[in-house]
Amino acid sequence: MHNKPVTSSPKITSRMKLFVDQALKNKDFWDLCCDHGYIGIHALQSEKFRCIHFVDQQKHIIENLKMRFHQSRNFLKDSYQYEFHAQDARKLSSQITGNLLIAGVGGKLAHDILGKLIQEEKLNADRILISIHSEEQKYIHLISEVLCIYTHKLSLSFQEGKRERSLEVFDLEPSQLD
Repeated sequence: MHNKPVTSSPKITSRMKLFVDQALKNKDFWDLCCDHGYIGIHALQSEKFRCIHFVDQQKHIIENLKMRFHQSRNFLKDSYQYEFHAQDARKLSSQITGNLLIAGVGGKLAHDILGKLIQEEKLNADRILISIHSEEQKYIHLISEVLCIYTHKLSLSFQEGKRERSLEVFDLEPSQLD
């Protein structure tokens, strides 16, 4: 296992850039199922967000990210705000505000996470960004139903290798902001 310091940026793909570019600035950015943390690191380095939340149920992934951050002096600056959550996204105890990203997971898991967060009254994000990797057509419809207080703002397509992927963007309805 190698541990690149956070200062050596991971390869930022056009997909990762798209996710960060579509997020609302000056708000929190929640990267659920963050895997290696590349999207969250890119979001952090962009300096466009208040706080980046790295969430993954695999404790070793979060521990590896923490180690990379502590090895990098640049990320000890007070101006960089980030938090690590080594837990299943369905069991988050924090209120999710700002931007929520779910990418690189299957449709069923994305649907389950959103459903549980809504059921537990933990989801209060202004914008939700979703890019699922399996059964997109089936689950985007189901996810839209679960996100009944959100408006489906936009659907973007992009190439990833030989596959066409999508990014679905949902915004909290203005009447829900009060």
